Amino acid sequence: MTLQPIAIGYEAAAEYVVLSVSTMEKLVRQGTFPRPRQVSPKRVAFLVRELTEWLESRPVSELLPPPNTGASKPR
Repeated sequence: MTLQPIAIGYEAAAEYVVLSVSTMEKLVRQGTFPRPRQVSPKRVAFLVRELTEWLESRPVSELLPPPNTGASKPR
């Protein structure tokens, strides 16, 4: 049986939501991103559930991929 983590650190949280650590820290300071939980006197972690809920609440992007994406290249 493989256990799924309930909480993850800064680097893993940033990777999980596809942001840089500095951008994620900025969003935390602005109050627009889930705040980390204190798991020991010198360690914090983010709840995966809250990260998932935050990411799922983001608006759908209108940014489409470039027209040449996925096109096979001539040889």
